[in-house]
Amino acid sequence: MTNRPEFDPARSAAIRSLLVQTAAASAPASGHPRRRTIVLVALAVLAGLLASGTAAVALMGDSLFGAPAPVTTTVAPTATPTPTPTPTPTPTPAQPPAPTAPVVRVPATCDQLLPQSEAEAISGVTLTATPDGDFSNPVFYTDRRVGTLTCAWSEGVWTGESAPPRGVSLSVYPDVTAEGFLAEANREGTYTQLGQPEPDVGPEAYSACGTYGTAYDATWCGYIGRVNGYAVSVTATGGSDQPLTEARVAEVRELFVETMASAADFGAPDALWQPPGEIVSGATSCDDLADPTALASILGVNGVEPYKAEGGEYANARFETSLQVGAYWCAWMDSDPDGNVGASAAVLPGGATYFAASAAATPDVVWVVAPDYPGEAYIREIDSATSEVTVLIDGAWVRVSAPTESLRALTDLVLENVGAG
Repeated sequence: MTNRPEFDPARSAAIRSLLVQTAAASAPASGHPRRRTIVLVALAVLAGLLASGTAAVALMGDSLFGAPAPVTTTVAPTATPTPTPTPTPTPTPAQPPAPTAPVVRVPATCDQLLPQSEAEAISGVTLTATPDGDFSNPVFYTDRRVGTLTCAWSEGVWTGESAPPRGVSLSVYPDVTAEGFLAEANREGTYTQLGQPEPDVGPEAYSACGTYGTAYDATWCGYIGRVNGYAVSVTATGGSDQPLTEARVAEVRELFVETMASAADFGAPDALWQPPGEIVSGATSCDDLADPTALASILGVNGVEPYKAEGGEYANARFETSLQVGAYWCAWMDSDPDGNVGASAAVLPGGATYFAASAAATPDVVWVVAPDYPGEAYIREIDSATSEVTVLIDGAWVRVSAPTESLRALTDLVLENVGAG
């Protein structure tokens, strides 16, 4: 619809009269009736157009009638597109920080296998968690290094000077081979000679019960087994004032049977933790630590012979777990019958973090920083002629003792042989 100026009838009539009068006044005096008639008709038509408002605006603009009414335009509404919903991104689960030290690799916990309440029920007394032991030899920490789960409860800490206190302990070792299990079973004949097989539990299972020699009245019972690549060890001590009864021995055996059944269903152990960077290869024999000829030359003697080493009665690691990480130690003596020169060396790849606990357990031993040695090194004097150095390097703990004048040369040889530095 077109909007036009609106006029009332009286105003329209006045406009027509004005136009007619103007036309009459401007007609020639001589007059031509026909021409005058044409002019009047034309003016009348024009007046009609003006009455409709169209011609008036075209001829006069808005000076005569004022501004026209505003034009109203009806705009069809534009459809607003429905926005496409943006999917909410699924948050990425936060990854736990990477461990900075060895971790337990057994897929179980002490609460599942041997909670305190069960240990107390077996022992018949109130027990507390037995703290981990500490020692100066790095290889002593091998079982922890490979991720063994240990659950130990006792009345107190055994100092070795009296009968062990009453208690129960359970350990599960990952990645144990058949050879490693047999080596532990044959260790000092404890299970294969003094003990007996437990075929009802499994083809690789033994038990042994006895006393702690003539010095102790305490009785103990131990069980070891291997299943699904895991070794299981359960031990109970009765204490000197309350030896283990048959009923309690039966409870210990039941705990062993249940743990073996659980281990049979375990999944694979977690990956073995390794420190960042180069991995120290370690050693599996005395010669791996130091070649006898080179060692004799460093010590200034004609020859050397090892007299103690990792394994058998001197094993610090059970079930040969030392082979998993290359942990080993050896002690040598001058091969001359009258000689008294000796040396020792040990390595625990990935075991550098254990040195702090070892040092704290022997506060009377004074370690001094040794900046001239590789890595982070500490040295101490054993006696007036012998010294010992600890080197923490590439995540490994290396320990060497020798005559003071030979210590640095032997340390360099051992570090090179085990692949450190």
